[in-house]
Amino acid sequence: MLLLAAIAVMLAAVTSCARPGTIYHHYVSVDDDGWDTCSYAVFTFDIDSAMSGGAIDIDIELRLRPTYSFANLWLEASDNASVPADYAADTLQLRTADDAGVRAGTFAAGLYSLSLPYKHIEGVRPGTIGIRLRHLMGQSPLPGVKDVGIRVVKAGAGD
Repeated sequence: MLLLAAIAVMLAAVTSCARPGTIYHHYVSVDDDGWDTCSYAVFTFDIDSAMSGGAIDIDIELRLRPTYSFANLWLEASDNASVPADYAADTLQLRTADDAGVRAGTFAAGLYSLSLPYKHIEGVRPGTIGIRLRHLMGQSPLPGVKDVGIRVVKAGAGD
């Protein structure tokens, strides 16, 4: 009985932290030796017919170790949100620290966590959307990246 109560409390705590309107939220762990430039973090999620025609916001999320030594992270982000059969690629520069070297994001459990806007999509179509991320930094494998993720939310939810 005590175990069930503890599980219920933990479940309530986890769900209360979820951003309202979250459609998909997932991380991919990076190898402890570093993130190879040829390795894509791949995410797929479904948009149901109830969301068809609506709008979504997609954020890129990172968990960095304190050993990550760069003030930015260059990424290639590609998705098939607009054209299902074709992936459109973007090059993104994500600031991980300011000019004084102060890390961006929040620090907890030995990691810096960052959530950065990637894309806003109006008139989303029903079906499966895929997103692929890989780093474009000059060093490979790239040390200090722990996890790469995305969060997809219904636009305007929780504002």
